[in-house]
Amino acid sequence: MTTDLEVTYRGRLLILLGVLATLAAWITQGTSVRLASATLLAPLVVDILWGGIRLPNLRLLMNRRRTESGVPFLESFTVHNESTRRVAVDLLLREPRTDTHAGGLLLHYLAPGQRETLRVPARTRSRGRARHRSVVVSSVFPLGLIRRSAVLRCESELVSEPVRMPLPPHVLQSMERDDPDELRREFRGEDVFHSLREYREGDDARTVHAMRSAAAGVLVRRVLRSQPQREACLVLDLRRAPGRSARGGSRRLEWSLGASATIVDVMQEKGAVLTCVVIGTQDRRWTITTPDESEDFLAFLAEARHVEHRSVARESLDGIEGFETCLWVPAGGYKATQDRAALPNPILVTEWEGPV
Repeated sequence: MTTDLEVTYRGRLLILLGVLATLAAWITQGTSVRLASATLLAPLVVDILWGGIRLPNLRLLMNRRRTESGVPFLESFTVHNESTRRVAVDLLLREPRTDTHAGGLLLHYLAPGQRETLRVPARTRSRGRARHRSVVVSSVFPLGLIRRSAVLRCESELVSEPVRMPLPPHVLQSMERDDPDELRREFRGEDVFHSLREYREGDDARTVHAMRSAAAGVLVRRVLRSQPQREACLVLDLRRAPGRSARGGSRRLEWSLGASATIVDVMQEKGAVLTCVVIGTQDRRWTITTPDESEDFLAFLAEARHVEHRSVARESLDGIEGFETCLWVPAGGYKATQDRAALPNPILVTEWEGPV
């Protein structure tokens, strides 16, 4: 941990007055003026000797955090004073990446070897993904003339997902529409109850319904069926239009990524299997069936950027023409009319336009 020293505004004013008094003492050779000069500069020396050159050795402990960009939350982290002799006094802690108008949190006292768990208001300003966390700790103890500051780092991931955006009505309607039975896949989870029938030799004895068997006088078993599950496809096109500068289109990109995150949430609530195809620098594909797979894709959205225009490989779109619900998100501003023509009923997801 490296400590940086900085003279505060109060200290700078004191130094300026001390320098002027020293200059006056040198010119006048007056005893009273020399005494005034020493009196002005003495607190600066006391501050350095009392507070020390470095902060005590501090350690930061933080948990993995996943949040939505711009949404306030309470962050919890632990500060450990690993010094065996020195006390940490009046520590101001703030994480620049999640800092709010509150300006961090003040920890008044931390004894040698002591740990303190703090909860501070936080909010990410933009989407992104950080593999480590950094908290700036500073102290102006004892006299407020010298600021000692250091950066505490912790290997803990911070994922700031895109802001969820409201979807256009035609997109919501397409997501509410039921797929034909032949386009549904069998759910590979727990089977659900379907009906009862008489027990036959060779059937699994664990499926026998005891109460119905006792009432009917014969063995009756439960018939279980797998629950059908909807399938849908999301194509996230990060390509810019040919000749389009990389400086523009940030608003469209942010809205598109937020709409994609909303689609993932809605499909997860419906228990649907969502196939996500991303057209970017490289074409990628996700199949989202579980919350963990959803988190992986949302973490990708947190870092996504639009890319230069290029032709999409046909094999990247193989298999998605069979989906009844196919949502195409032109995040880079390129509507890909020819690419979408190969699909039966693609639904263009944009903020300003209706169905195309």
